[in-house]
This record gives sequence, C-alpha cells and structure tokens, in this order.
Amino acid sequence: MSRILGLTLTLVYIFLLSPFAVLAGSTGQHDTHGSLAELSKALASPDEASAGWGTLAARVRRRQQEALEEKFAQDPSAFLCPPRSVACPLAGDTLPPPRFDAWTKTGYECVDPLQELGNCGGCARTGNGTNCASVHGAYGATCVNGACVVRQCKSGYTFDFEGHCVRPSGYTRRDPIPAIRPVE
Repeated sequence: MSRILGLTLTLVYIFLLSPFAVLAGSTGQHDTHGSLAELSKALASPDEASAGWGTLAARVRRRQQEALEEKFAQDPSAFLCPPRSVACPLAGDTLPPPRFDAWTKTGYECVDPLQELGNCGGCARTGNGTNCASVHGAYGATCVNGACVVRQCKSGYTFDFEGHCVRPSGYTRRDPIPAIRPVE
C-alpha cells in the first residue's frame, strides 16, 4: 500500500509540479529573466530522496538544479541583476567560479555596460569591458553606448586617425609640445 502511495505521490509531483512550476514559486508566474530568490531556493532545498519523495522525483529535481546551474554559469547577470545590467565580481585575487554560492560569497555589483566609466561595454574585471579611466594617454574619457570615447589627450599626446591618444613620432621630453595638441 505504501509503495502505491509513494508511486502516486511521485507521479503527482512529476506531472503537477513541472520544471516550470519549480521556477514559478508561489506567484504562479514564470520569470524568464531569472531570479536570485528562485535560484537560491532551488539550490538550497533538500534532496527529495531524503524528504520521502522517492528516487525518480529526486532525479527530476537534480536535473532541474543542474539546468539552473548551467544557465547561471552561462550568464550570472540574468540571475543576479536587473535587465540590461551586468554582474561584475568585486575586487579579489581570482574570479569566482561560475556557481551561485561563490558569487554571493565573493560579492558582486550590477553595472550598466552602456554608461559605466569603469566597466564600459561589459565587466572589465572579467575581460569583457574596458575601464575608460585608464585609457593610455587620455586625459578625459567617457563611456558612450558601451564604447570609450576620448575627449582630450594628456600633454605630449595627440589624437591619431582612429581617435586614440598617441605620442607623435620623434617626440622627446625636451621637444616642444606639438601645435596640434589638445587644449588643456
């Protein structure tokens, strides 16, 4: 009798609580962007086998967890930040592994890659963006639509045809500053 009851509960769990129901939470709505609360709930919940749900349900749950972890590894920002923002790990010696618990322990910030001076075009710490404040030879730079735009070059530098600040050929410290230098 208990075996039939266990099988019935397992089938009810599989058919009524589909993978989308696990992601839906208590609201009954599926968030396509991902959610920090949903991910932490899914990763922190106990294994169904130990809770009496049986091995089939435990395998289904394990597959759901693996799918969530794989999605998180591909794009942590979808789970950690609002839309159009990028998750950047905070300073440290190494980047966190692509696991939810590692990112929450290490710490992160959500940045706008289209306007953020220190993470222009993406997260500079992960190599996907640029720190416009450290552009070589630039005195003033901004981030416009995810690209660093140099407004002014440092003394002794001039713009090349691509808009980068470079030293003119043949320039030494004793030479006068070229006439085409940017206005200071």
